[in-house]
Amino acid sequence: MKTSLQNSSVILDNILDILWRQWCAIGLKGHGGACSESVVDIEALVLATCSFGRYDARLFDGMIEWLETYGRYFNPQRARTLISRNCYGGADILAAVSSIVSNPETGLKWMKTSIAAKKIELEPLFMQKGGAPLPVSCPDVRFASAGFLRDAYHARSIIGPFDSTSLASLSIRLRAFIGVGARAEILLYLLQSREGSPREMARRLGFSPAAIGHALQEMSESGVLSRRENGRRLIYWLNDKDAVQKLFRLSDIPLPFPWASVFSVIEAVYLISKLKSETETDAVKASSSLRSKLRLLDLEPLAECTSNASSNLRGHEYLAYWIAFAKDLRCP
Repeated sequence: MKTSLQNSSVILDNILDILWRQWCAIGLKGHGGACSESVVDIEALVLATCSFGRYDARLFDGMIEWLETYGRYFNPQRARTLISRNCYGGADILAAVSSIVSNPETGLKWMKTSIAAKKIELEPLFMQKGGAPLPVSCPDVRFASAGFLRDAYHARSIIGPFDSTSLASLSIRLRAFIGVGARAEILLYLLQSREGSPREMARRLGFSPAAIGHALQEMSESGVLSRRENGRRLIYWLNDKDAVQKLFRLSDIPLPFPWASVFSVIEAVYLISKLKSETETDAVKASSSLRSKLRLLDLEPLAECTSNASSNLRGHEYLAYWIAFAKDLRCP
């Protein structure tokens, strides 16, 4: 049986591999193959990289360079909603990143905060996988002003064009064509699902029901969407998926995958397994702590890729289930 330290190491290696593959699918150079069968959720990917990229400086700086290049397709309002709903731990780090990439075109100004004033000492940004901080010889003043200590950031010229025909880049392509906002996410949702209500879409997509409802009402007037009443709910669907599929040169309809929820769960599981190995907390207490953390997250989107039986597990079995989930996760 693997120790908790071994479990946390396997989880970290696995999630870093997934993050690399997703970034490679949208333009980052390096690290093997790319995820090609699921659509990259760019806000979830950035937030997960802010947390796990602390253990891989090249990946982290690749994210910054991608945002410098394609930040106009990043939706800061949706990122804020995902942080609120899924309790991501990288919000402060994303604020620091914004000090480098923020400009009127990228729209990342909202991430700037006075975090540094809250910190008595600078927190090391990058760490070895064992937890020790990486040494810093030439601190980056922009990250220091946000409360983090790292060597000066320099772009590495590792960003190329993303594939404008791939499934992985579909969300970015929709935003490039329609604009960054609810409409692009609605179209993606209805491509991946048979139909949906404003409330269902809002929960899955990271927008308010009012914003989704308003966009749907206007989009239905175009004739591209249809709607019907189902009790007190309105249900919307695409009139001709094949036409939209042809427009965006999709050989297949992309499979939905709730990356925003998955990444937040992996983060919680990793932190619990890491804490357990550091403090020698027994499995039952660690399992109880994880259950409490997961209750704070929006796990409803995970129903399609996890077993409902996990909620009935007791003691160390609950922790073991989620550790196995985190270790075995692969890009679809």
